Amino acid sequence: MLPGGISPKVGAAGIYVIPETRVVPENSGICYLAENLSAMALNEKLMARVRELIAAEQYEAAEKKMFGGCCFMVNDKMCVCVRDSHIMVRLDPAGVDEALELPGASQMVMNGRTMTGYVYVDESALGTKKQLAWWVSRALAFNHLARSSKQKKK
Repeated sequence: MLPGGISPKVGAAGIYVIPETRVVPENSGICYLAENLSAMALNEKLMARVRELIAAEQYEAAEKKMFGGCCFMVNDKMCVCVRDSHIMVRLDPAGVDEALELPGASQMVMNGRTMTGYVYVDESALGTKKQLAWWVSRALAFNHLARSSKQKKK
């Protein structure tokens, strides 16, 4: 049973399917797309830690299902994404090489293409609040400089 009395149905790979007539509260710890109201199982503990750090910096973040995880959108721009065993952060491209030298960090590559400014960080390198805060603070610092992606026309 989910918050608000919602009864999910567990489908393939443990993905929750929420009945279309129900809405999952944003603060439920479950990332969802409002269009189809489908939710997904994520590393909820890591999501809560990221959510807490973003809120502590006085930012409002929308949570959006992307890249097989849940992304925290700050100022309508992707900032931090949480997946099952790692996070993806959007950093200033000028500082990515330095960040990639840190434990657990790797370059984001999508469909064979290196994604400039995007870095994966393995959960094993995020054991302490200080370690996670380092990455989240860098992503938040770059957010006001980052360009918004173009919205697709529906």
